[in-house]
Amino acid sequence: MHWTGVSRFSNNFPPAVVVFLDADCRLADSAINELAFTCLRTSRPVQSLYLMSAPEESAINYQVAEFAWRVKNLVRPLGLLRLDLPCQLMGTGMAFPWNIIRTRIWRAEKLWKT
Repeated sequence: MHWTGVSRFSNNFPPAVVVFLDADCRLADSAINELAFTCLRTSRPVQSLYLMSAPEESAINYQVAEFAWRVKNLVRPLGLLRLDLPCQLMGTGMAFPWNIIRTRIWRAEKLWKT
């Protein structure tokens, strides 16, 4: 396994933070900066709020899905925060300190080769 996109950083000038986003996500104006700065400040992975919106006047099943998504990605993480428990990472809108990325890539590549 070769993590081409990320592992290229390790040889030259590694970034302080790596942010992962899906290409089809819409972002608030300062979302990437806030995500990266929070990650830098805490030295921990950070998950942004990730919501999906149903079109206005959509069928009830889309509205229910939007509600369920809001509970999963907004209400549950807030409850976990209140309980001082970690948040589930959701696959997009995530920021990681470089040292965590570097360590995990090294471990993954080592496991893959054995």
